[in-house]
Amino acid sequence: MTDFNWKKDAIYCDLVAKVISSEGGYVNDPDDPGGATKYGIAFNYNQGALAKIGITSPDQVKDLTLDQAREIYYWKYWQAAGCDKIADKKLAYTHFDTAVNCGIGAAARMLMRLSQNPKNFEAGGKNVSLWRELFSQYQNQRMAYYMQCKGWKKYGEGWTNRLNRVTKQGLAMG
Repeated sequence: MTDFNWKKDAIYCDLVAKVISSEGGYVNDPDDPGGATKYGIAFNYNQGALAKIGITSPDQVKDLTLDQAREIYYWKYWQAAGCDKIADKKLAYTHFDTAVNCGIGAAARMLMRLSQNPKNFEAGGKNVSLWRELFSQYQNQRMAYYMQCKGWKKYGEGWTNRLNRVTKQGLAMG
């Protein structure tokens, strides 16, 4: 999948654990267009990545290992969404979680709409107020995105709880 071993990226390893804890284990909700899903890796959205590790049918998603999920997240979401290029760990986390939960395209649009370029600052020192403003802008966009999704009635409470958890964890990061 990738020449770089994701296990060498300490920031990624910390953040992927948080994302996977939000995703949970195996589910196959008939109302979810992602279909069979384990650790947040949905068969219908990740067929190519899953095929590379020998998972070629929805029934086989149950066999996905945690390390395989972490590897898929690394190159398909973390790197593809540019999370590895965001200097601030807190914003990288919320962007990564958004890419996984809402899609890379939606996450990219949210990042582009921020009032300042988040890639050029660190959360700390004289940038604290800027960081808080950008973090808040990003989370507000994510909530607006959720509210426009056709699954809002069924999944809205869970999405809101996830957003609140990501916000709380992001703000608590050192």
